[in-house]
Amino acid sequence: SAVLAIDVTSDEKFLLTGSVDKTAKLWDLRTSPPNLIKTFSDVHEDWVSKVKFLPSADEHLQFLTCDSGLCSLWLTKQTGDLITSYKFQPDRPSKFTSFYHVPQAPFQIFTCQWEEDSKLSWLSKYIIQQKTHVIKREEHFQISLNAIKAYLLGAGKKFAVIMCSISRKDFHVIDIPRKVVVATIVTPDFCMLTRNGSTVTLCDTRWLNGFDFSAMKNDTSLFAASVGRNTVILGTWSETTNREHMDKEDKIVA
Repeated sequence: SAVLAIDVTSDEKFLLTGSVDKTAKLWDLRTSPPNLIKTFSDVHEDWVSKVKFLPSADEHLQFLTCDSGLCSLWLTKQTGDLITSYKFQPDRPSKFTSFYHVPQAPFQIFTCQWEEDSKLSWLSKYIIQQKTHVIKREEHFQISLNAIKAYLLGAGKKFAVIMCSISRKDFHVIDIPRKVVVATIVTPDFCMLTRNGSTVTLCDTRWLNGFDFSAMKNDTSLFAASVGRNTVILGTWSETTNREHMDKEDKIVA
C-alpha cells in the first residue's frame, strides 16, 4: 500500500511507516534488507497520515500513529511487543486534518480539526505525559476564519501557520495566546498548491516562538512550495516587514 508517513529513530536503527491500508509498520534497519518487526493493524480506521518517534529508554520505543479520527501513543519493546498504549480523538463530529510535532519540544503536538456541518476549524495543543504515557489537551480554540478547512504547517510558543484548500490557498498566521489570525501571507494567483499541504514546508521556524526582528532579513526563507509546471516557489520576508506590520491584523506579502 502507498506510504503516507515515515519517521526514523535518531540512531537510524528503526523505521516507522503509515499507509493507506490503515496500518502502521515498525521496521528494523539494522538488517539488510530491513526486517518488518510488527504491523499495527487493529487500531486505525482511516489512512495513517502521521507517524513520529519520541524520546524513550534504550530498550523501549515510544511513538505516535495518527489518522483523521484517532491518534495513538505507543510504548513497545524493540521487538514490537506492546507495553502500553493511549488513544485520543477529536471532538465529535470533527476530524483531524493535520498534525505538527514540535521539534524543539518533543512531547508537544499540535493538531487542526475540521467540522464539516458547521464549516469550522479548530487548533489544539496536546502534551504527552512522559511518566504516565497519556496525552492531555492544553489548548483548544476555534480558528477565526469562516468556512476554511485548515491544514497546519507549523506551530510554536507564539504563532501557528495554516494553509487551506486549493481555492483558498493563502497562508494565515495565528497568534496562539490571543487566539486570532494576525496576518495573511498571499501566494501568487498562478500558484496552485496541493490540497493537503504535503508539498509545502516552512523553512526557518524559529519565529514561531516569537519574532527576533534583527534576524528577519529579506533573504531569510519563510516557506517553500511545490506548484504546477514543475516549479518551486520560495517565499522570503518582505523588505517592508517590520514590527508595526506584525503588531496588527494586516496582509504581508512574502
